[in-house]
Amino acid sequence: MSLFKAREWWSTVSGYEEFHDLGCLALGNLDNSPTTLDKIVVGSFQGLVRIYEPRPPQFTPGHVILEQQFSSPVLQVAIGRFVQGSPHYHLAVLHPRELVVCTLTSDETSDGSVVNLLTPVYSHLLQRTACNMICGPFGGSKGCESVCVQSMDGQLSFFSQESHTFDCFLPDFLLPGPLAYLPKTDALVTVNSAHYLQVFRYQALSVGGSAVGGSAVGGGTTRNSGKKFTADWSANIGEGVVDVCVVSPPTGRAQILVLGERSVFSFKDNGILRFMKKLEFNPSCFHGYSTTPPPEGEDSGMVQYLLGTHTGQLLVLRDTTLVWAASLEYTPVQLATGAFRELEGVIVSLDELGHLTCSYLGTDPTLFAAAPHSSQRTINYQELENEMSQLNKQIRTSQKGGLLSEGGVASALLITSLVDAHSVRTVQLDEEEGGLIQDMTTPIKKCVEVKVTLSSLSGPALRNVTMCVNSQLPLTTHPSHFTLPEVSSTQDHAPLVLTVVATPTLLPTSTHLTLSATYTSNEGLPQAIRHEVELPVDLFCEPGLPDKTATHKITVDVNHYVKELTQLFPRPLIHPSAPNNAMALSFLNSTKLTIVASPSSSRYRLQSDSLAALGVGLKILLGMLSRHFAGSLPVFQATFTPPLPLNEYFEIIERHYRLRANIEHCKEWLSRHAQQFRSIQKRLLTRFKDKTPVGLAHLDTLLDGTYMQLMSLAEKNELFLLELQECSNQLSCATLLINTLLRLATSMSDSDYNVLTAALSPRVTTETDQGWEESTDAAVTHLLRTTLSKSQKEATLSVAAVEMPSESSKLKKHIALLCERVLKGGRPATGKIEATQSLSTEEDSPLTTSTPSTPLTTSTPSTGAVSSGSKVSRRKPHSSRLPSLPEVGESPETL
Repeated sequence: MSLFKAREWWSTVSGYEEFHDLGCLALGNLDNSPTTLDKIVVGSFQGLVRIYEPRPPQFTPGHVILEQQFSSPVLQVAIGRFVQGSPHYHLAVLHPRELVVCTLTSDETSDGSVVNLLTPVYSHLLQRTACNMICGPFGGSKGCESVCVQSMDGQLSFFSQESHTFDCFLPDFLLPGPLAYLPKTDALVTVNSAHYLQVFRYQALSVGGSAVGGSAVGGGTTRNSGKKFTADWSANIGEGVVDVCVVSPPTGRAQILVLGERSVFSFKDNGILRFMKKLEFNPSCFHGYSTTPPPEGEDSGMVQYLLGTHTGQLLVLRDTTLVWAASLEYTPVQLATGAFRELEGVIVSLDELGHLTCSYLGTDPTLFAAAPHSSQRTINYQELENEMSQLNKQIRTSQKGGLLSEGGVASALLITSLVDAHSVRTVQLDEEEGGLIQDMTTPIKKCVEVKVTLSSLSGPALRNVTMCVNSQLPLTTHPSHFTLPEVSSTQDHAPLVLTVVATPTLLPTSTHLTLSATYTSNEGLPQAIRHEVELPVDLFCEPGLPDKTATHKITVDVNHYVKELTQLFPRPLIHPSAPNNAMALSFLNSTKLTIVASPSSSRYRLQSDSLAALGVGLKILLGMLSRHFAGSLPVFQATFTPPLPLNEYFEIIERHYRLRANIEHCKEWLSRHAQQFRSIQKRLLTRFKDKTPVGLAHLDTLLDGTYMQLMSLAEKNELFLLELQECSNQLSCATLLINTLLRLATSMSDSDYNVLTAALSPRVTTETDQGWEESTDAAVTHLLRTTLSKSQKEATLSVAAVEMPSESSKLKKHIALLCERVLKGGRPATGKIEATQSLSTEEDSPLTTSTPSTPLTTSTPSTGAVSSGSKVSRRKPHSSRLPSLPEVGESPETL
């Protein structure tokens, strides 16, 4: 562990997929225990309030005193004496439209167990949406505290126990700022939108405020009602403020600490600046406190405070001097100090996602001792040569075996997986709870359980084993990663259970899961291993009736004869009414694929209305055939006779490119409208601030129209993104089909096929910055100029920049040229092209603008394949003629 690191005393996660911010953490003796030890209260924007009593060394469910759900988000929690005549502590919970004061009570159930509850004592409905609150003995009250709530429009509402006392508006208000209470002068401290620190006395606010009887429902004040308040004193901060707090040392005057975006300020209660410290980082939160008594030799007026940063650092400062620096695991949004059962002065930190940590500051003694230096050391060159030869031998062995293995001898970790094909079931995923609900009447998703076992092949245990599950849409895994402290060969480890869920949104691009595991070897070196899990076919599809006609068809020949498809596919995938030589697979997204086996020859035809479904179906069929004929002689082999269905493939590429172009067009117009929207807002603010009233000159109408344009463009962009995701899935499956057909047509080796799939990648992402078109064009062009080049001239041409092209015609020409050279004997890995199949220099050039040759795009059927496409159009796509986007008015101009 690092020397300067916050020592974890106790930690937990306060909820999952919940969000927290400044004000969601409070410490105090909420259960009014005689020990006066602090309890931790955490509220979340999802409306959950949890109370913890931490006890080391680690978190257990018994440390949770209470977990209660509220109907509204929790903006802030505070502990204080909020009930008149009661010395006990209560909890104030601030919601957007309500302030609730609760007490912690305990009830005994019928079985004798004790249940804690937060019982509301009283509540106040808020007329305006709340932002934050502060508590304190306003007006010098004894034995009880009042609450002040600041709304989003600058109204301060004061509540004294069950009574709503008065409301008032802050002067020159634009945005709400942090609040603090100064007990010595009975004043409120805030920071306005002009970055001025202002102090208002409570007495002046109460005299000038508008009193409201009872609750705030149906009543309240307006911005122009009441007295115009003047700050007791103010100071220009000059930057945005993160938080404000008041620290009262044991002796001396109270001090106001202000945390800015780049500085820390300290003011006395009379407005005199004590110090300012510039920061070289972005702070996230801070917490001020005072020591009792102060350190020996130190000024009693010094203040100490904790400072959290966005880089995960915890700093302890005394005025401007850095006392201690430590690192945290997370970026805190709130810090506090408390006293618990075994330790006082514990630092409590809360981050945005609910990681709650109690830590303290300290170090661990180092166990490393430097070896004594010997200046008379003699060098034995023979030993050095022997050691160097041994290290070179280990390097060559590791490079030969590889770090990424399939669980062979080269790896000390063995991964085994077990998939029960009969465990495929229909489920519905509960996103809120993160679990699976079975026995649903309407089938929505399918899932299967995969049991993974990790074992060590070596004697000593392997440490820090982390396994990640890589799956492609529409497959999702729960959970997606595992972490094991160690894996030994002597101890039996329980299998890890993965739940693989297939959703009906897209076609499956892969029927495998990839498990990647990293671990630390016995020599202390990081190692990695990869393992593939084959999933059952009925996870992705259901049985259906074969179709006699289809738009797209392909035919493959094999060197083995199978008369009935029931010998290949399991019974759950065969429809009872289907003939023996035909079957249909209905994928979860309602796409149907028909497979027909020739009754008199070893030929299979795949047909579907979707070209993408043929890629998935061909992969499934080849996998079934290879497993069925494994070990048979001759070795199983499948072949395909061109032409390739490039026309239909190019239509999918064109649609994918058009969607990306539409998204870029939407982004451009969104940027223009946003700039116009900001310009109109600035002009409206200038007119509203003008002391002389003038007309708005229809700026409000223009603002509404621009806003409607922004919303319409945003909705259009979301629709384009959804269509792009679906089209990317189809392009991925279609690319898989083209690569597979090229491999079958040329009997391509594994090395050549790997290079081909790296260039013409079937992994299509929805990224718009650097998409599939430009990366594929660069990779295919590189192959055409290196291993598949026909002349020295092509090999010396420079590669263009990888950026989104203005049209997709050049990419389609390069792909057609790649397929033609591969079909004529080209090998992507070895670079061999038969001389008898040579092409002209003009036709082979990757930069040529001529159309692909006819044999690759003809629609004439043959015995090997059936394709219904047409020739590639010579007309360039109109990149400038984008589809019209919904707009309110004419094209906006920047004001």
